[in-house]
Amino acid sequence: MPPVGILPSKPHPIWDSRRLWSLWDMMNFTLGTFWDGLKHLQYELAITRENVKSGNGLALIEDEDRSRLQRNMQFAIHRCVDELQIETAERVCSEIRFGLQKPICTWMAINTLLEELWKTLEWEMKQEHFFHYKRDDVRRLETIETDWQKTLQRFSVKDEAIAALDCYGFRDFNACIFHLMRIAEIGLRALAKERAVSFPDKPIEWAEWQHLIDQISAKGKAAAQSFPVGQERDAARDFYSGAVHHFEGFKDKYRNSVMHMRRNYDELDALRSINQVRDFMNGLSAKISEKTRGPIKRWP
Repeated sequence: MPPVGILPSKPHPIWDSRRLWSLWDMMNFTLGTFWDGLKHLQYELAITRENVKSGNGLALIEDEDRSRLQRNMQFAIHRCVDELQIETAERVCSEIRFGLQKPICTWMAINTLLEELWKTLEWEMKQEHFFHYKRDDVRRLETIETDWQKTLQRFSVKDEAIAALDCYGFRDFNACIFHLMRIAEIGLRALAKERAVSFPDKPIEWAEWQHLIDQISAKGKAAAQSFPVGQERDAARDFYSGAVHHFEGFKDKYRNSVMHMRRNYDELDALRSINQVRDFMNGLSAKISEKTRGPIKRWP
């Protein structure tokens, strides 16, 4: 007989889907606990089957066997049904609990319910599917706080960055680039606000990329020319011209094509886009943030 399980005081959050689960985590916190529950169910199922086959199916279950069944089924139901939130099995579990409390409880009746529970669990587990990340893809997600540190400190783009890296791991390269362009657009809008870009008929959130880029370019050149020849002018000119160059590149190579379904991107395209957007946004974060409203005051 397997040891009677001791229920934990606080269930493990098994279906926390927005975190990375290693194989070790799955074995210890999901597969391991589920398998423990299945073993208890399987043990009791074997006993009830044997009683039915031996012609003892209509016999009443003795108190000792009933107590063991109640303890082991409590453990199995907790591990296999409650923690995994398998709603389709709840009715069967309720009937098992009720049946074991009835004064008249036969081996055949409990065997029928245990068989139904086993089949329900088998069917439910075949409906659950998991995705296996490549190790390099996991590292990109695990190191997002350091790789994107400067950007995350100045811009609220963490969810978009995670989504982009997720999509890369899923091999959905078009979606990866889509999320990266959303990050780039947040940087574009922030720079437009720093340069006081405006339109008479719409806020900048509704403006086309090219219109924003054109105004940033013109106003960036004017800002650089406002300084006397020297280090400040060079720093301002390099910053604005470099930013405009990057935004033009993002627009032509990625943004327009992915938004208008003009092409599909491969793994190399997506990886190149991850590196380019990350490095550019980290650099942009040295001077502005999404809360920037006035001109940059210190150059270089």
